[in-house]
Amino acid sequence: MRRLTALLVAALALPTLSVIAAAPAAAHAVLVASDPTDGARLSVAPARVTLTFDEPIRLVTNGVRVISDTGVRVDTGPTLAANGTTIVLPLEANLPEGSYTATWDVISADTHEVAGSVSFGVGRDARAGPAGLDRANHKAGEIAAALARGGQFVGLVLGLGIVLVCAALWPWTLRVQATRTLCAVGLALLLGASLAELVIVAGHDTTIAGRQEFVVLARTLIAGLLVAIVPRSIREPRRAGFTAIGVLGAAVSATIAVDGHAGAGTDALLATLATTAHVCAMTVWLGGLVALCLVVLPSQHTDNLRRWSSTAFICVGVLVATGFYQGWRQVAPVEALWSTTYGLTLCLKVCIVCVMVVIAYLARRRLTPTRLRRMVPLEAAVGVIVLVVTMVLVASPPARTSFGPPITLDAPLDNERHVHVAISSTRRGPTTIRATVLDSSGRPAPALSLAGTLSSREAQIPSLPVDFTLETNDWVSTYASAPRPGLWTLRLTVRLGPTDAIVTSAGFQVW
Repeated sequence: MRRLTALLVAALALPTLSVIAAAPAAAHAVLVASDPTDGARLSVAPARVTLTFDEPIRLVTNGVRVISDTGVRVDTGPTLAANGTTIVLPLEANLPEGSYTATWDVISADTHEVAGSVSFGVGRDARAGPAGLDRANHKAGEIAAALARGGQFVGLVLGLGIVLVCAALWPWTLRVQATRTLCAVGLALLLGASLAELVIVAGHDTTIAGRQEFVVLARTLIAGLLVAIVPRSIREPRRAGFTAIGVLGAAVSATIAVDGHAGAGTDALLATLATTAHVCAMTVWLGGLVALCLVVLPSQHTDNLRRWSSTAFICVGVLVATGFYQGWRQVAPVEALWSTTYGLTLCLKVCIVCVMVVIAYLARRRLTPTRLRRMVPLEAAVGVIVLVVTMVLVASPPARTSFGPPITLDAPLDNERHVHVAISSTRRGPTTIRATVLDSSGRPAPALSLAGTLSSREAQIPSLPVDFTLETNDWVSTYASAPRPGLWTLRLTVRLGPTDAIVTSAGFQVW
């Protein structure tokens, strides 16, 4: 019993560790345009730097700056445009020749930190500046936030899920020491993780207190109330007390939903409700499995097993329905299911849940204590894996915001030659275009120059220039950007000789 308890508690702690690898990649807002562009060489210093993102962001004090190659800050302070997606940084007058880097660390619409930089040169080539010095702190903050969120999920399962299921189905287990110990560990995790996230959010030092600060503060206060209410309800069981615990648990789940993917994008209210139901169902299902595995079955009691089976069936139904909706909302197009981290992780979660449902069905086909003692620990172990995968999913950028696979195109020149084009990313925003002129046998053919433009009727952008430099046999764009989704056309002008120029084009989809 003790060994099994220690094993499951340790296993339930795994989600807080599993997100470490995923956390640094959790930035969700993407830079789609900048002025000056990244890598630009200017003859005259610009009056300002503008940065445009694909979704609303929130400024952090000293999080957006322009720094010279000597490490001196040269902007007069950022302002956020009314649309919430564009940052304007006025620059000091009469900037000397040199390289400059605009660096940002902001909060995206779904409350994740987003960091990056662009460089430009005045009178000389641009080179990377000191913007990367804060990357370690940024990654540490992402890991800490992911650990805090994992602790909250585990705290919900141990601190609330077990208590609610035991109170409803097996009231006698509330007097068992194992139940009280698991509950105490869960409540400590829930409150401690909420306090940790509150400290992290306070460390953002945003210029204006935003939704995230209020949501995390509310979650922490609710967790504090639960720490006070739950132990008393266990000692003095009353229907009103457990009803209050259920309501407060749903409130914690709602704050988690608002403070994540569900709270950003279209249909945010419906998505928040669905995610809240998803978290509540997960809490009850896994909490019940732990209680069944560690307390009920070892005690030889077999009462209310059919009621638990019905409860678990309802939880699975809620998880499937809300999970399907969340997947439909966060995965677009369908190809993103197998070409993004989020999509692949979602597919893995679905497969594992299916395995878990099959195990549950086999265990409950004949509800005998012996069969349950053999199958329920296996079901609980698979449930832990589901929780681990869920943590990775929460820490990953949604497929709809990260899908943009590289593509290759061929644009004809004449009967003997064509241009082979490789585009590094079809996600809206900056990309790299590599063009190679090939002869009929597929070998590189000489060209005097190559210039291009990007245009999109759907995005209502008539023309964006694309400059190329020659690298061995490839022409590589110095800067290219498709700032909006839609069907785009790359138009290339290839000079094959002093009086021989051919214009060709190729279309591609930007997401």
